[in-house]
Amino acid sequence: SGFYMDVLSMPAGVWDIVVLPRSTVTGQFEMARVTRITVDPAVLITIDAPGATATSSFTLRGWSIDRRATSSGGIDALHVYAYPNPGSGAQPIWLGAVTPNQSRPDVAAIFGSRYNLSGYSLPVGLAPGVYDLVVFAHSSVTHSFDNARLIRITVQ
Repeated sequence: SGFYMDVLSMPAGVWDIVVLPRSTVTGQFEMARVTRITVDPAVLITIDAPGATATSSFTLRGWSIDRRATSSGGIDALHVYAYPNPGSGAQPIWLGAVTPNQSRPDVAAIFGSRYNLSGYSLPVGLAPGVYDLVVFAHSSVTHSFDNARLIRITVQ
């Protein structure tokens, strides 16, 4: 009786997520459930590759920063999962952890030189199918996972 929904690109702020379950017996909406979340814009994550389709072997690439950092890029780890057959409830597949340590002069030009080593890459191998790839960023400022980025891909 679980459910799933992608929510992408929410603006920063505090949000109440409201779920109204509908009974298949009565046809009526039952008691609402509310969960409050905070979307923090300080941690930024991009996924540059792959695109919407990929072969069974590809490299996940992007960059991530915590703009609250004062002496480094502010992200000390990225954890990556693949959720097979999105919405099915299938268990996620752990793809690995990676540390941003690749030069990204484009990011440094926009946000400052301390963010030069914000790039990451992770070799990935997946069976054919549809997946949601999710990258979770761990902030060295807050010592917690403060943001995530999701893309849906089809592996051929």
